[in-house]
Order: sequence, then structure tokens, then C-alpha cells
Amino acid sequence: MSKKMYTVADIAKITGYNRSTVTRWLDKQKIKKAHKLGFFSS
Repeated sequence: MSKKMYTVADIAKITGYNRSTVTRWLDKQKIKKAHKLGFFSS
């Protein structure tokens, strides 16, 4: 698993979703631990 830290912009680029959709999805999924997992950084 990659240790790269992804920003909302990176996730949006990879998935093709816009930033607000990504932000809303992350908030809905309550991915607060993602910082520790390395999936998301603000």
C-alpha cells in the first residue's frame, strides 16, 4: 500500500469527482482516521 498522502484535489483527479463531492463523501463516510491511514490529508 502506498504511503503517499492524498489531498482532496488528488482524490478528485483520480476519481473524476469534483472537490465538493469528494469532501462531502469523506464527511459522509466519517473518514476521520484517514489521516493515520495515509489516504487523506488536508
